[in-house]
Amino acid sequence: MSKDISKTMSDKKGKEPRKNRWEKLLLILCLSAAAGTVFFGAVFFRRPDQGILRPWLFVYFTGMVLFWQLLVIFRVCLWNAYGIAGILKRGKRILLRVLSVLFCIFLILALMIFWGIGWLSKPLGTEIKKNANGTYSGGFGFYLERDSLYEDGGPFYLRYLRPMSGPEDTDASITEKEWRDARAAEAKKRQDEQKKTERKSSETETTTGTADRPAQEKPDASCRERDAKQEKSDPSYRDSHAEQEKRMRQTEAGYRAVRKKWYPKSKTFEKNYDAKGNSYYVLKSSEQEIRYLMYARDSSNNRCGLYVYGQVRRNADGSYSLTDAALKDIYAYEYRTGKAVSSGKTAWSDPGSAEYRKLTGE
Repeated sequence: MSKDISKTMSDKKGKEPRKNRWEKLLLILCLSAAAGTVFFGAVFFRRPDQGILRPWLFVYFTGMVLFWQLLVIFRVCLWNAYGIAGILKRGKRILLRVLSVLFCIFLILALMIFWGIGWLSKPLGTEIKKNANGTYSGGFGFYLERDSLYEDGGPFYLRYLRPMSGPEDTDASITEKEWRDARAAEAKKRQDEQKKTERKSSETETTTGTADRPAQEKPDASCRERDAKQEKSDPSYRDSHAEQEKRMRQTEAGYRAVRKKWYPKSKTFEKNYDAKGNSYYVLKSSEQEIRYLMYARDSSNNRCGLYVYGQVRRNADGSYSLTDAALKDIYAYEYRTGKAVSSGKTAWSDPGSAEYRKLTGE
């Protein structure tokens, strides 16, 4: 018994110098990792307003998380090799080894979750494209996959300029105010045109009482007469006008079908238009938020209209922007049958329900 104890003591003395060397190395590596983490945190939290980090910093962030995971594994290996191995009771050694491995797994999973949160974080822009004029385009969120325009902000950042209307809208000289004013003017023009189309559509359905109209309505009658002459002389105009009216009726029918099936108790059903002139219906409006329904596009098989149900919080002054909205669901409305289904998607990239995929072909 005394020989075993003396042998154990001599083994511990022999391992002590090696343990000290490994402990010093681990300390140096931990200090280096801590310094790198502090550097990244300082860069991340000092970014410009609405600016994003350059993609290479995301690679650095990934490497930093992996490095911390390796340090955790290294630390647990040292415990097992030098700390736990010196315990005489076998049962206690086994218990501590199991606990150390579980602790290691827990920390690694926590670091993976931290990495996932960072990857999903909007300022860590990884989907960045450099344009020919030196600006950058980055797309985030679900709202019609709209990109934002950025400019060079140094080695760490891209400075936010304004939203983008499309891939070719890369002029850095246009300010955000000018861009929004232009979109508002376009929206007003489209709204006026749509109201005019709706008025014409309702008037063409009325076939009586035209002879007794008051004098102030005569200009409208002359406009209708002129449009009727144009439709007779230009078949393409007639076909285009009919197709436009058909699309408008289908879109409105989709709005009503979705509301009737999922939001029948909604007291609000107010039609509005965004900066690009796209129509949407407000289903709920409060001092804190807006919940709305908006036609996004047709499905890939062109059988359905896709409608997004979104939520956006109001600013302090009561205003709001749909570009900041959170996607709550996407609905599909089949034009031919009038069937409406829910996808359950909270992002365009989600697969959605089986019924939704079958109906839309997506």
